[in-house]
Amino acid sequence: MKRQGWAILCIAYILGLSSTGILHSPWEKLSLIQGLGLAIALLVFASILGTISRIFWRRSPRLPIWIAAAIIAGLAIAHFQLRLPQPANNDISLLLANPQGEITVTGQIRDRPRFNRAGKLRFILAVRQVNENPDISGKLYVTIPPPQNLELVPQQTIIIKGQLYEPQNAKNPGGFDFKAYLAPQGVFAGLWGELTDVSPEPVWGWWKLRRRIVRIHRQGLSEPFASVVSSMVLGRRAIDLPFDIQDLFIQGGLAHILAASGFHVSLLLGGVLALTRTLEDRYRLAIGIAILLAYMGLTGLQPPILRAVLMGIAVLFATTIESRVKPLGALLLVATILLLFNPLWFWSLSFQLSFVATLGLVVSVPAITHRLDWLPPTIATAIAVPIAATIWTLPIASYYFSSLATYGILVNIFTTHLSSLIILGGMLSAGIGLIFPLGGTAIASLLFYPVLFLVNFVRFFVNLPNSYQAVGNLNILQVLAIYTVIFAICLWQPLQRKKRWMGVGLIALLIAIAPLWYANATLTRLTVLSAGSEQVIVIQDRGKITLIDAGNTDTANYTVLPFLAYQGINRIDLAVSLNNYRELGWKPIFEKLDITTFLHAIPTFKAGDEEIFAERVYPFEVGQQAENGNSKIVRLHDRIAQLQFGDRNWLLLYAPEADILPTDLSARVLLFAGNSVHENVLRAFGGDVAIASSSYVAKETFQALRQKQVYIYSTGRHGAIQWTKKKGFTTMLNPT
Repeated sequence: MKRQGWAILCIAYILGLSSTGILHSPWEKLSLIQGLGLAIALLVFASILGTISRIFWRRSPRLPIWIAAAIIAGLAIAHFQLRLPQPANNDISLLLANPQGEITVTGQIRDRPRFNRAGKLRFILAVRQVNENPDISGKLYVTIPPPQNLELVPQQTIIIKGQLYEPQNAKNPGGFDFKAYLAPQGVFAGLWGELTDVSPEPVWGWWKLRRRIVRIHRQGLSEPFASVVSSMVLGRRAIDLPFDIQDLFIQGGLAHILAASGFHVSLLLGGVLALTRTLEDRYRLAIGIAILLAYMGLTGLQPPILRAVLMGIAVLFATTIESRVKPLGALLLVATILLLFNPLWFWSLSFQLSFVATLGLVVSVPAITHRLDWLPPTIATAIAVPIAATIWTLPIASYYFSSLATYGILVNIFTTHLSSLIILGGMLSAGIGLIFPLGGTAIASLLFYPVLFLVNFVRFFVNLPNSYQAVGNLNILQVLAIYTVIFAICLWQPLQRKKRWMGVGLIALLIAIAPLWYANATLTRLTVLSAGSEQVIVIQDRGKITLIDAGNTDTANYTVLPFLAYQGINRIDLAVSLNNYRELGWKPIFEKLDITTFLHAIPTFKAGDEEIFAERVYPFEVGQQAENGNSKIVRLHDRIAQLQFGDRNWLLLYAPEADILPTDLSARVLLFAGNSVHENVLRAFGGDVAIASSSYVAKETFQALRQKQVYIYSTGRHGAIQWTKKKGFTTMLNPT
């Protein structure tokens, strides 16, 4: 069979894995009917493609190869389903069915414990014993307060006393799906607890070398610059980089340099080949492979590193035998090998970004560089690399994050060489420091000003207006369609003419933005977000956006902003605060989005705040009415308002003790923060729906509402609750 045939079979396997996310989340088991339906669809598609392919591709394989490709795609689906982690009969997550209160768990730490934003340690624990029962096993996602004067490391055996909990699916559109994050790791339960006992540190482990490297950088540099260098060398999984620095680099479009990736491996391999150029080929090969494998051990068995190391070893062998490596063929082969080893990696974000970015560099950089031939080669390459990487990774980034760094390409163009210098300097200081610590520390100290300049440069761009842009969410079919168009431009020569590729590129852009633009232009919907006891409401009315309250700072950052980004919202026409916005979450909202009008309900408002937050800031007095599109909101009393939207009136209560009502209570929907409502409100309310911003509703309130045949929603149980005139009320979750 020719190379084209093998390539088609490899691509078919990868496309089969991609189809596991078309019907629903890839971490949910397909039913037999769904699996057969996908397999038949792939077979029909392959038959059609094999029949018409010779019209466009003269060297196209014969039809049997295409049929075989469809069969392999079906086998890929089956392989993925068989490898999906499922709780064993003795998995600790089964204890969630019969809660036992506080339990004592003995287990071994599987990964490096890291701090979360609340200052707690989190890690995966392999369970060995629960209470006195050694027959229970499985894995736990553990969160504990950090022990004083003690650093926990992988392979340590510890004892924790705490409470089991079930990881939750995303409760809001665009929210973090904790359950789906843990499922591929075979983790189906979490544990909040405290450390009660710990074994001595293991004698050996890669963590010891990581610790020494981090110590070398810290001896040569002050914080946070030492952590930045360590993260740029080993990846941020190996070091607790301050979250403000992480956020800064993510918002600036430089998150990839803080994660061990192919970029780091290529720099390392280039340095090794340069330093060993006078040695015999066999010695260069041995040294290169040893260093690549050592770096893989230091950074961990991550898909991007495995991909880069395998391709690096291929380059070393090719150099030794004086042969050429075909980058596209090598990339496809490595991807197939890794996915045969672990098909679940296909839905790993790091795997997808690594391979797609590399593919983009291989395919697009030469063409872009050719069009920049009027520039010096070094500058042309520095411009072409981030442009190509951005074009190819943007659909995936939009699928997962729904936002992008507006100035990301510019930041990457201006910092590529500086980042390379810092990474190589950090690697050199680490390598020398493991043998001669003082020498490594001295080299690390030379990186102070480059790192200082890099951090301040990124901060400058992040602080520019509109540095953050919400682009909305793409579904998997849109992503596949966009990549089909990009591949067509790259592989079909007639489309590579200037006018044609620009037109086809416009089609790809329309595939991405047209559905979102149409939805925002025609959508009429009210969403009550799941935000604990905070009551946050977003109204989308044919492009007019109203936001009623923003919760606290965490709610704004991790609930409100992700939802708005998911919807592609960059401007709020009317923002209303019925709480003191200076103590809550309005600041991050104002920093990221344009606010046309802001109404506040605080008597202590200061004129100076007007300049800080928005141009049009007004007090919201009792009895005052605000309109935005077809929605109207009236402030009835302190932390009580009535909203008219669609064909319904909505009564908003922000305090459980509120009992002052309008004389004409025509509200059909009651929205209340907390778990209870004043009895006077319950007696007067004559609507048919109540929504509680809480995990449960107080017994007295629940019974009173049910006696009136009111349907009760709880954002803690149902997740975000949305209302449209056509569908009525729908929920993010469907609790049993």
